[in-house]
Amino acid sequence: MKAFSLRYIGANIGFAIGPLIGIVAGVTASSRLPFIVMSTILLAYALFLQWLFRAFGVQEISIGEKEHVNLAGAFKAIQSDRVLLLFLFGGLLATVVHGQFSVILSQYFELEFQSGLAYLMLLWSVHSGVIVICGIPLVKVMERLSPLRAIVIGSLFFAVGVIGFASSFNFMTFCLAMIVFTIGEMFLIPAEYSIVDEITPNHMRGTYYGSLNFTSLG
Repeated sequence: MKAFSLRYIGANIGFAIGPLIGIVAGVTASSRLPFIVMSTILLAYALFLQWLFRAFGVQEISIGEKEHVNLAGAFKAIQSDRVLLLFLFGGLLATVVHGQFSVILSQYFELEFQSGLAYLMLLWSVHSGVIVICGIPLVKVMERLSPLRAIVIGSLFFAVGVIGFASSFNFMTFCLAMIVFTIGEMFLIPAEYSIVDEITPNHMRGTYYGSLNFTSLG
């Protein structure tokens, strides 16, 4: 749980910085600049990883028995493992809720707010800033919880946060709702990976982690 939480915090440092850079750079909704910058950063990241593998002599990442990961194997695992099937269904429902922020809320801001794109970028930064600031204290709390309990707590925060979005009447109330929503995400996402880690047979680790992507259907 600690490892997944710290990885999640690290990724969100980038999410906190990126939108603010976009605002400072004067990015508009029709700008191609973000795609160019994103591609450049990802290419640099790929080259950096290659350099690290060579510097530390990493030839392959292996857990012993070789695993052939493919889509058919993921469907077979879901079909044969009822726990995984139910877990993915629950994750799909959580993604339905989370999508309210990443898809519908962005459309709402563009239509209802003057300078809606700038507001949305600031809201993304609030989201990620909460993760960076509160991440370590929450990791200590989550270490004392079972992954299932963490998911229940996260889902409750999610629900309250979405109700907050629906009830918001200005940017500050959106920020407050976002703080609650983000705390729910901080409980939920690392706990999801932790549960998959617990229920996964060692020789099918890649297949089980890959099957988590089915929740994106939400």
